[in-house]
Amino acid sequence: MRSAQRCLGALAAWAAFLAAPGCGGEKPANEAAAEQSGATVSGKVTIKGHAASKARVTFEPLDSRGMPITSHVAELGKDGTYKVTTSTGKNDITVSSTGDAAIDSSYNKTTIDAKPGPNTLDLDLPLKQ
Repeated sequence: MRSAQRCLGALAAWAAFLAAPGCGGEKPANEAAAEQSGATVSGKVTIKGHAASKARVTFEPLDSRGMPITSHVAELGKDGTYKVTTSTGKNDITVSSTGDAAIDSSYNKTTIDAKPGPNTLDLDLPLKQ
C-alpha cells in the first residue's frame, strides 16, 4: 500500500514539474513580447499599376538576430486589397502565387518596420530592389 502511495506521489510531483511555467516549449521572452504587440497592415497589391486579382502576401516578423519568428499570410481580395495582423518591428514581406509566371519568377520581397496599430503598405509588382 505504501509503495502505491509513493508511486502516486512521485507521479503527481512529475506532473506538477511538467506543468510549471518555464518548462517545455515556451518561447523566449523577447519573441513572446514581439508577438503580443500587434500591428495591422493593410494595402493593395498591383501588377504594373493594375489591381492583382490573386496573390499571397506573407509577413515574417524578425527577432533581434534577424531570424523569422513566425509567418502571417494574407490572401488578396478581388480588388487586390489585403489585411493582416503581424508583430511590430521589422517584418520580411514576400508576395507570391500571383498567377503571372513572369511576376512570380521575380524576387518579390521587401521589408517593413511595422508600428503598433494600423499600417498601410501598397505593393506594385514586380517590386523594385
